[in-house]
Amino acid sequence: MIGSTLKEIGSYEEALDVCLRWMQPEGLFLYDVSKYHLPDRFEEYFGKSPLTVL
Repeated sequence: MIGSTLKEIGSYEEALDVCLRWMQPEGLFLYDVSKYHLPDRFEEYFGKSPLTVL
C-alpha cells in the first residue's frame, strides 16, 4: 500500500481494514511509509491490531 493511495482514498483506517481483511493467513502486506503517512500513524494503527509487524 502506497501512502499517496491512502491519501487519495481519504480514510486511512478504513482502507487498511479492507486491505487486511483480504489477506490470506500467513500473507504479507507491504506498506510504503511516505510523506503522506508517517510511521507513527502506521504504528498507532497496528498497535491496536492482533497482527504482527515485521
